[in-house]
Amino acid sequence: MRLLYVAVTRAMCGLVVWWAPAFTTAGAPLHRMILGRQPGQREVPQKVTVPEDPVVAERLSTWGAEAPETVTVEAVGSDPIARVGWTPQREPHGDLEAARFRRLLDTRWRRTSYSALTASAHDAPAVGSEAEVEEKTDEPAEPPLQAPADVISGVPSTMNELPGGATFGTLVHAVFEIVDTAAPDLEAEVLRCCRDVIASTLSDIDPAQLATALLPVLRTPLGAGGEPTLADIAPADLLAELDFELPLAGGDTPSLTVMLDGVGRLLRTHLPVDDPLRPYADAVQTLEPTPLRGYLTGSIDVVLRLPGPRYVVVDYKTNRLAQGDLTTAHYTRECMAAEMVRAHYPLQALLYSVALHRYLRWRQPNYDPAVHLGGVQYLFVRGMVGPDTPPGCGVFDWAPPAALITELSDLLSGSASEHEGTR
Repeated sequence: MRLLYVAVTRAMCGLVVWWAPAFTTAGAPLHRMILGRQPGQREVPQKVTVPEDPVVAERLSTWGAEAPETVTVEAVGSDPIARVGWTPQREPHGDLEAARFRRLLDTRWRRTSYSALTASAHDAPAVGSEAEVEEKTDEPAEPPLQAPADVISGVPSTMNELPGGATFGTLVHAVFEIVDTAAPDLEAEVLRCCRDVIASTLSDIDPAQLATALLPVLRTPLGAGGEPTLADIAPADLLAELDFELPLAGGDTPSLTVMLDGVGRLLRTHLPVDDPLRPYADAVQTLEPTPLRGYLTGSIDVVLRLPGPRYVVVDYKTNRLAQGDLTTAHYTRECMAAEMVRAHYPLQALLYSVALHRYLRWRQPNYDPAVHLGGVQYLFVRGMVGPDTPPGCGVFDWAPPAALITELSDLLSGSASEHEGTR
């Protein structure tokens, strides 16, 4: 719509606009503007059915007749348009031959991501978790973990009546991305966002039902020590979808094995034996090693700025940790830690922390990783039911030592002193 506006408002003497039915016409801005509204109507629909040509011709002619002194509607005939021009003399030539591409492309130089690095561990088809947004696949597709037999109590999840699958996961992330936590009526704000997102994605989920399920997530404490809720954090202290692109070391002898070995070594060096994610030091080396050189890209769901300031990496997860109806008892710290290791989320958390470290290094005055890096929080939204959420449920917080993050940053850059930037 913006491009259409620019195009039609820059002409000084005359403007020629073509309408023709094609595969994308239903969503084309010109088609939606002219054929998708009644006279006086302001809202422009996202898609408009493409009528038969005679109907279009009649409607366009009627539209043009309202301003005959400035608008002319003409049908394009089947006869070719006569053109006057110079035709150069043809030179004789030999036999033609199609060009052949003989170069060898080094496809190992590329952009990669956390999802690509862990793809080999998540290729089993089964019931599973929902994707975050389109083209994001950092929630694996394996069957959900089975909860222990004695897990029968807990507060029911607010999302038990909602469907699963990629659509639901996409909606959750899209709604949280645009919610204004400073709105005077948060309930009305969440409902508005649900309606907007559902309308834009043409989903058949009830906006009111989705809003009722998501509102408690915003009102769930982010920790047992009096930490705020998402609803308490002002929009100025919340940065959604922080994209990053980090250069990777590798040169002519790249190897993911070196990086995976390094991650395992750093985890063993810096994590205490009772850290719930220390077992990932062994699990990370089960990933399939592939050549690694180029750039590491990704997008952090949210970065929170807390008093200090401390900056926290936040990632929303819609994973189901058991079959059937879920309760907060399925999302204890132990259950979430097991899912973190199984889904290789510690690697994601570390890579995102490195991205935040490099981002802050250029932007935070007197930056000190030990002071300003506030760790990570993985929000398993199906286990977040509001103020009544039992402590330790739904929110998995992890504070990897600052030295672990800085040394991993050095490992990725291939040098002890970093000069790379973050975009």
